[in-house]
Order: sequence, then structure tokens, then C-alpha cells
Amino acid sequence: MPLLKRSFYIKCVGDDCLKLAELIRDKAPAVESMNISIEPYGLRIEMYGYKSDIRNAWLYIRKIVSAYKSAVVERKGVREISIDFLVEKIGRTFPPRLVEFIMKKKGYMTRLEGDKIITEADTDNITDIIKEIIDILDRIRFDVGGTACKYFIVASSILSGKDYRAVIEFGLANQILDRDSDGKIVLKKEWRSAVDQILKYFGTPE
Repeated sequence: MPLLKRSFYIKCVGDDCLKLAELIRDKAPAVESMNISIEPYGLRIEMYGYKSDIRNAWLYIRKIVSAYKSAVVERKGVREISIDFLVEKIGRTFPPRLVEFIMKKKGYMTRLEGDKIITEADTDNITDIIKEIIDILDRIRFDVGGTACKYFIVASSILSGKDYRAVIEFGLANQILDRDSDGKIVLKKEWRSAVDQILKYFGTPE
């Protein structure tokens, strides 16, 4: 079967083109080679490979583009971002309520509506916060008991800019955290008010 070269075009502008190009590079099925050029009003995608591979890649790219355009809707600077889209983009599930809490504390208008996050924050900003949340949750999952305790440690670490271990150390020393009979760290207060207590001590990054 001969190798072929095919060129495709996707209409987009500005940041949408950059984000779509990143998604396509990360998610599209492999062909022999793929080159993505960002033009003033769209993306030009040149693929070189077997006909069946190019066809499969293009079908998947169209699916990515369709999902993105329906998942991120912007009106007057406010974005409606599909939670399913963020899960697909990051490759992991995450706690939307914790994302909402952290973004609000950072000063962004943010709320949950069904399966969407409504926010004035940029999609990349939301994605970065979700990745931080997942990273800390992975690090503490075997040592911390209870969802509220995990939320407290994660939110306090991200909002204060301090390592999660510093948060735990402060919490244990100030009767916010304790250890149960199994040695797991548990929370002794309501987690949101406990976050406020941490932030009063550590402050927030400039």
C-alpha cells in the first residue's frame, strides 16, 4: 500500500487555534508524519502515511474539533466548559466542587451548572489547577482519611503556595488535623473554615 500526502483545513481563530493544535498533537492517532500550521483563520494539517491511517486520524481530529467547539462556549468573557471535555483533555477525573472552591478563592467568578463549569478564568488556568489537584491527591491518598480532609489539604496547599507537607505539619500542630487509630490524618474542623485558618497564617502568593 503506497504512502500518501493529504492536507486538511480547520477554521478557528486566536487562542482556539493554539488549543486545538495542542489537542490534535496529543490525541490524534499516529500517522507517518503530521505537520500542523497555525494560519490567521485556521489550522492547516498535513499528513503523510497510509490511506487508512490518514482517514482514521482525520475522522478522530474532526471528533476532537467538534467536542472542543461544543465544550468551550464563550460569551462576553465568561466560559462554559464541559467537565467531560476537561476529563478527556487531562485523562483523569477530578472533584469539580473543589475546583469551584479554589477558583473562587483565587478571585474568579466560578460556578457549577450541571455538567459544566461556568467561569471567567481561562481554560488553561482551570486545567493547570485541576492538574495540581490531581497531583496532590495522588500524593496523599494513602495517608489521609476522608474526602473533606483531602479537600482541605489540597485547597490549602494550592491557595497558599505551600507544600502539602507544610500544610499537614501546621494542621497537626494547631489542632486542625489529627491521626486516627490507623495512623491516617483526619480533619477535626469544617474544611472550608479550616482553609481560611491556614490562609490567615500562611497568606497567599503575590
